[in-house]
Amino acid sequence: MSLSVNDILIRMIKSIDIFNWISDQECIDLAKDFVLQYHPRWTLIIKEWTKPAKLYILKNWKLEAKKANWLSSIKLWEILPWQIFGEMSYLKDANAMASISVMEDSDVWELPSSDFGVFLKKYPYIMDKVMETINQREQQNIDKLANLNNDQSDDLDDLRIII
Repeated sequence: MSLSVNDILIRMIKSIDIFNWISDQECIDLAKDFVLQYHPRWTLIIKEWTKPAKLYILKNWKLEAKKANWLSSIKLWEILPWQIFGEMSYLKDANAMASISVMEDSDVWELPSSDFGVFLKKYPYIMDKVMETINQREQQNIDKLANLNNDQSDDLDDLRIII
């Protein structure tokens, strides 16, 4: 059985927690504006304390989220294929709290924030559900950070701060 492009796009969008409940047609409407971009190793996709201009979904390989710490940086987690990033900053209208860099040559689906805004205007009820998921993530992050000790760095693996 072969999959159509639409089937693949629907699966991609529905694999993301904030969109796993939207209809197939809404997935297609959202996916049509994504552009696949190649990023060579060590490319900085999002810089900490800046507002990302896009939402991103990693297609292959892996990315790394780091937070500046004096003259070095702390690795927070890895972004794996089909994970979204940049959405929390956009939805909260906030600067990114970490930098995202490419660990291996990668392809990333990119959606300009303005196109995502048009999508949300077309389907305004989606914003409420998306914000509910984002707020749950934020609370989980607050809880996780509150419970962290210096020797519990493994607990950072699933932390999703505002990026």
